[in-house]
Amino acid sequence: LEVFGYAESLRADVAVRRSAFLVAPLAVASGAGKLLALARRSRFDVIHAHWVVPGGAMALPVSWTSGLPMVVSLHGSDVFLSEKSALFGRAARMAFGRASAVTACSAELAERSQRLGATPRPITIPYGVSAELFGPRQEDATRLRSAWGLGDQVPVVLAVGRLVHKKGFEYLIEAIPRVVTKYPD
Repeated sequence: LEVFGYAESLRADVAVRRSAFLVAPLAVASGAGKLLALARRSRFDVIHAHWVVPGGAMALPVSWTSGLPMVVSLHGSDVFLSEKSALFGRAARMAFGRASAVTACSAELAERSQRLGATPRPITIPYGVSAELFGPRQEDATRLRSAWGLGDQVPVVLAVGRLVHKKGFEYLIEAIPRVVTKYPD
């Protein structure tokens, strides 16, 4: 029955589900109420909202009433929703208007958010990973190649992401015949 969070508000990752519009006011009001109660019980220095909608919209009234500064971190689907929906776009503009700082995981997302009112330009902080902790290890590659029956010279392609339209997996699939022509093994 979840239709609001974790990309469930999107239909095929390219359109907003109608049910998301119906529950949005209730979800934002509930989230804001819970955050306000928490802010009254605890001592915080800043509110950090992930996703301008719904997170920024939920944090907005709490920031106003408590005087706490608000930072908004953008992840992509929030800006997409705000571009597609006048209701979500208004909520995003209001949250951006209150935000003391905005971060984005890509320069393209930072640019798109400016059209929604994020000023000054958000700080781009790419998602990162420790190459020392998570870098390729020869022993892992050797073990996997052996398990799959692949020699050391056989190319291996790894694609990671949700299987949704906006991730572009269709381009990888379309390219496979050309890859197989060049590397038949």
